[in-house]
This record gives sequence, structure tokens and C-alpha cells, in this order.
Amino acid sequence: MFRERPRRGKQAFGILPPYDSDTRKTSPRSGRLPRRVTRLLVSILASLTFLGLYSLLEFDDDSWTPSNLPWQERLPPLYGKYRLRELALPQHNLDLPYPEGRDGKYLWLPEHVRGKSHGELTATVLHNQFLDAESGWGNALQEHFVNALLAYHSRRAFVFDNYTWNANGSLYSQFNKNIIPSKIPMTVQIAGPMAGGPFAPGDNTPRSVMKEWFDVVCPHPKRLDRDAIRASLPENYSAKTVMDAWIKHIEETPENCVIADDRIFDIWVFGSKRLLDIVPLLFESPMVTEFRWSSLIIDGFNRNQKLYAPKGLTTATSNDPYPVIPGLLALHLRRGDFEKHCRGLAEWGSTWTGFNQLPELLDHFDSPPRPKEGNATQEIYDAYTKSCYPSIEEIVQKVADVKRTKAGSRLTNIYIMTNGKHPWLGELKQALHKSGNWNKISTSRELKVTWEQKYVVQSIDMVVGQRADVFIGNGFSSLTATIVMLRMAKGLDPAGTRLWS
Repeated sequence: MFRERPRRGKQAFGILPPYDSDTRKTSPRSGRLPRRVTRLLVSILASLTFLGLYSLLEFDDDSWTPSNLPWQERLPPLYGKYRLRELALPQHNLDLPYPEGRDGKYLWLPEHVRGKSHGELTATVLHNQFLDAESGWGNALQEHFVNALLAYHSRRAFVFDNYTWNANGSLYSQFNKNIIPSKIPMTVQIAGPMAGGPFAPGDNTPRSVMKEWFDVVCPHPKRLDRDAIRASLPENYSAKTVMDAWIKHIEETPENCVIADDRIFDIWVFGSKRLLDIVPLLFESPMVTEFRWSSLIIDGFNRNQKLYAPKGLTTATSNDPYPVIPGLLALHLRRGDFEKHCRGLAEWGSTWTGFNQLPELLDHFDSPPRPKEGNATQEIYDAYTKSCYPSIEEIVQKVADVKRTKAGSRLTNIYIMTNGKHPWLGELKQALHKSGNWNKISTSRELKVTWEQKYVVQSIDMVVGQRADVFIGNGFSSLTATIVMLRMAKGLDPAGTRLWS
């Protein structure tokens, strides 16, 4: 069912080459029109299609606000140059030979995670579980990994879309009284095969394409019925069971262009241990081994290194583009709106998200027993609060416990990944300084970022968490889960990846 990947040896984590030019040869074509004329006509038609799609979007972000304003007073960027770079990817070419071009194989999964994917709903309680209608970047990115993995093993080009907060066609949305972009191109935050980059030499998998190109090359895709495929699956199916079934159906579909009519990997899979049987396949795939953060994110990370690496960063190499930052403890602390969310988790009896339940991790979460009527008791609320929304005292105690371990004995600096407010962070920093001998404690609130980086700052935090010597995250958070996944895929000691418990 699954194909064997080409051997890469030490190149598994190699730095990817640029992909501004195509190295694949086009196949000869016959016809009444000379190839040069045909190419020109196709190019013009494709260009007109793209221009039509983007006529309502900016090509110059500054056109929406006076350019002489400081960036703090301008509307959010719309990332037009990133969209144009995506359009210019070399695989967006009808003349490329199979399995790309007009005769290529493509897979589009349109019902991917969106921020406000269910209108104005805030939450829907289903069978003692929940469907959070406002899914964040962590949810979107972990789904992106798994969807791309499905396309890879189906031998089809993965069709990627924007990270979409609001799909209603608006340029801007509002979140917590802040104006944010409704859509952000995927390449603003990530690079590599999942965002149109090349696969390693010897891997002939068709490269990922953007949704707008799929619409050009696949005007009449074959739609597959998710519910019909799911009907053949056992109850409480696992991620790999789902993937096996979909690969089989896709391979049996002769049409070049395939689209799923609904989300394939749902929250019940991502939010439980049912996700874990896909981990070995994911870890060895180019989705993970060739995953890269975008240049914008790495620039933001590098320009703030004094916050988490005051003595300088370990130099990245071709074999290790994201080396560990010695002595750094990174803490992921969700505040604000998460307090209400955590209380809901207690009422619904939720478990930690899938990747946070990897068996090699040292921390685990078991909800206290419920009374027969099933309602959450104060003991249950307290257990969830400690793990999901810990107090300053609980944070300080956990940090002290970790520092006493072998993995924590070398820690000297703390970086706090958080949306917490300044007064609370001031109290936390003071308490941490009193409890231990820390050289430096800094937070997300101290990051110095550009106008474009401001709206994707969570990814800068994720790089810090991924590279920290020791990381303590939130077991109920998908952002933590993605960091945990990347750390474990790299082979870091599980003793250095902890969770609030």
C-alpha cells in the first residue's frame, strides 16, 4: 500500500535548493500549431485566469493604506508578493510531462481547517466532545501535514490553499477586537514540499500546486464521497485505517483530478490516540524530513535571538537546519480565551490532543473519575485547570520539578510563548526568578517583528519551541502538538519534551 521512499542518507534533513526555476524537461508535443505558438496561447489563457482570480486582491500591500504611516497604524498585510511567488511556481505549467502538467495527477481536499469554518458558531457539543469553530494555526498545520501525506502516498500532487481564518471572501476579519487578514498564503509561514517546494533528488512525486492552478488544470474533477468510504471503516477508526482506505479508493480512481467532498481526518482522530498509528509513516516522509519554516519566519526568529539565545545561536547545518538552543527552556502558556475553553474541556471529558499522547512522552493526563450522572466535579475542574490553564504557582512548581531532572540541569534561560497580558507575565517572571537561578526570562510580548511578521508571530514562537533544549507545552493545544511532533520526529530525548500536568 505504501511505497518505499528513496534513500537519502544524511540528506534527510538537508537544506532545500531554491525552486525559482524548473529542472524537469518537457515532453515533445505534436499538433497543427507550432509548439511556440501553442505555449504562448496557453500562457496567455492561464495568465488571464490568474489575473481574474486575483483582480480583487492586492499586488502592492501598501495600496490599502497610506505608505507613510508606521506599520503599527496600518491595516494588516495581504501578502500579495507571496501569492505572486506561489503563482510563479515552475510546476504551474501545462506542458510539463506526466505526472505533472495537463496530464498530471492531483488531489484537492477543500474542507480543510479554517478559522471560522462554521459561520458564527462558537462551539457545538457532540457526544460529550466538542467542535471548536474557531480553529487556529496549530490545527491547520497539523492537518496540512496529514493531508499532504495522503497525497504523497496516493502518488498525486497535493493541492495547497491559504491558511484561511474567514472564507467569506473578505480581505480582513476581526479576532479578539483585532483586525487580522482573512487569508494568509501558506508560503508566508512554511516552505518545503507541502508548500510547493521540490522533493529531494530521486523522488519523482508530483510537486504540490496551489488551489488556483488546480482550478485551471482540473476544471472537472472527480468528487469522492467521504461518507461512502467511511461507511466501510470500523467504529473508532484510526488515522492509518482512514489513510489506507482513501489511498485504495484514490488509486482505483482513473480520473487525473480527484476532490474529496468533506474533511477526511476529523477532530475525533486529531484529538485522540487514534492519530498515533500514522506517526511512523509521517516521521519518515518528506512532509516532515523536508519541512522548513519560511524565510519570513526564520528572519523573525533570527532578529530576536537575544531573547532566547543571548550567547548566540548554534549554527544551522545542512544536516540539522534547526539545532537545539543549549540551556533554553521554552514554556507554552495559553491565556485569555483559553480559560473558558479549558472549562469546557473538563465538562466534555476531553483528552490531550493526539501527538501529545505519544507513548514515549513522560507526562500523561487522566481525568479523575466522574460521578454516575456524568457531570464535572470540582476535582475534575481542578485537574483540567492544572493541565490546561495552570496558575503561576503551578507553573513555578512544574518548572522547578523539570529543572531538577537530568534534562533540566543544564537550563539557564526561559522563553515564554504566550498570549498572556503584561501584568500577569510580570508576576510570572518575578515568581520564576525567585524560585530558581535564571540568567534571562523573556516572553513573546518582547518580540520585535516587522509588519508582515506581526500576524504570523505564532510561527516564530513555534521555531523557538522546536529548538528549545527543554519544552513544556499544553497537552490540549494543537500548536503544542505540532511542536511535540517535530521534536520527536527529530529524535530528541523525550525527557526534554514535557507537558503541564
